[in-house]
Amino acid sequence: KLEHNRNNIKGIWKVLNGVIRKETGNNNYPQHFIERKNNITNMNEAVDEFNKYFVSIGSKLEEKIIVDEIQTDATEYVERNKTSVFLRAVDEKEIYDIVRNMKNKTSTDWNEIDMKTLKC
Repeated sequence: KLEHNRNNIKGIWKVLNGVIRKETGNNNYPQHFIERKNNITNMNEAVDEFNKYFVSIGSKLEEKIIVDEIQTDATEYVERNKTSVFLRAVDEKEIYDIVRNMKNKTSTDWNEIDMKTLKC
């Protein structure tokens, strides 16, 4: 059943769940698994083979993906947002001027620093 579903992950999981789940009065598990013409009867070996299969499936599928040799810039397909925000670089003097022009309040920030202390 696993070989029949080898290209169908959903089918593989259906077979595995059928084996794993205990149905009332029915413990009809396969006594062996066949992996590349090898007959596996030891359940620990079978579990190891399932592990190897699921751990390596991603890289094997990745190898089969054909990548176009022409590298394209994906941003050329993205429409610019007309209401986007652009933050420009600032310097020390600009920060100093902003702080200097703030009112001298005694309310504090989350570090309990008030504006008078900050301006000193």
